[in-house]
Amino acid sequence: MKRADLLLALSSCVVGLLAVELLLTRFANPNSRPAFHFAGLHYDSRDWLNALYDLRAAGVPAYPITSAQVYGQFLTGRNDETTLQPLAGLSRTSTTFCNELSNFIVFQSDRYGFRNDDRLWDDKPAFMLIGDSFAQGACVPDGATIAEQLTSAGVPTISVAYNSNGPLAELASLVEYGPLIKPKTVIWLYTEGNDPTDLGRELEFAGLRKYMEPEFRQNLAQRQPEIDRLIRAALNAHPVLQKIDAAVSERWALSVILSLRNTRALIAEAANAAREQAVPVARELDEAVVTPPNDQRYSDLEIVLTRAKEVVSTWGGQLVFVYLPATERIRFPALPEVLALRNVQAEVTKIATSLDIPVIDLNRAFGPINTPARLFPKANWPVHLTEEGYRIVSMHLASRLREVLDR
Repeated sequence: MKRADLLLALSSCVVGLLAVELLLTRFANPNSRPAFHFAGLHYDSRDWLNALYDLRAAGVPAYPITSAQVYGQFLTGRNDETTLQPLAGLSRTSTTFCNELSNFIVFQSDRYGFRNDDRLWDDKPAFMLIGDSFAQGACVPDGATIAEQLTSAGVPTISVAYNSNGPLAELASLVEYGPLIKPKTVIWLYTEGNDPTDLGRELEFAGLRKYMEPEFRQNLAQRQPEIDRLIRAALNAHPVLQKIDAAVSERWALSVILSLRNTRALIAEAANAAREQAVPVARELDEAVVTPPNDQRYSDLEIVLTRAKEVVSTWGGQLVFVYLPATERIRFPALPEVLALRNVQAEVTKIATSLDIPVIDLNRAFGPINTPARLFPKANWPVHLTEEGYRIVSMHLASRLREVLDR
């Protein structure tokens, strides 16, 4: 090969690599992943860090979802009784959530950091939904959440549910935000798969334990500007978010482009993905399925529900207890641990009925389902519901609520 031809070939390779690097920098750098939309097809494999990078690179001041447990565990001290304990995220902010259905969910939070149309706080719906990530609508788009589908079915509902909540954080949310609406009916969504273990963790946080005391409140609704400052400062100081911001600011730096960092990262990622596909996915069960509640945890739950009923009664409302079965009930019905959940449900239901709280069992919603794949994104992992799954739950719940309240 002539020297001129060799130089031309090398130059073409360099130009090609730089062109690839520029394309990756824009569309698929190590901090991002491309989301495809073509001819009605949609695929999005991003996690929350990828989504946060993309939003911030586009100039959107987005932040990750920040639950009471996340704030207490990572951003402040567990045993600090004096520090403010938020129960939701930043207000009126683009909030990165989750991705289980090849579509990363970002929602716009309301004035108190929850996932609602902000106008609902002025409309004061007759129903309020309390719960965890299932009640908040993980990981489905706006319009597919339980609260929104109940509203569409003629059961106007506002949600103070939040990711990672257990019964104690749910009680706290009711104490703080229930009086703003004074709903006629509070729908308490109890999640069998994780609520007992979440309650155990929550009792380790001094700021949440105080909600078991009568009359305790932080007046959070009046302190939202303070909450926003605290959460924003804590997140901005976190190394992970600082790394994201640094990556956004330097993504077009010449030295970074010439290093072909994105091209090298893409090759490494492809190699890792190939190795991961060769390893079988192990089955995983929810914590509360593996370790059922003990007597102390049942006692704690009774205290929480007693307080919740007292709070709702202060404005003449009614508390309805809704039992959401663990996903293992449908995915692995023959496992001994899953069969034992019937005993757990009997104990939990007995607590609610002893307090004269109406109970709705969502096991009945899933009874006719013969194809679990319609309901759950992944067979081996305790994930959330598909849009079809949320629809089934919401329609059954709307129907049963009418029956319970008409009695």
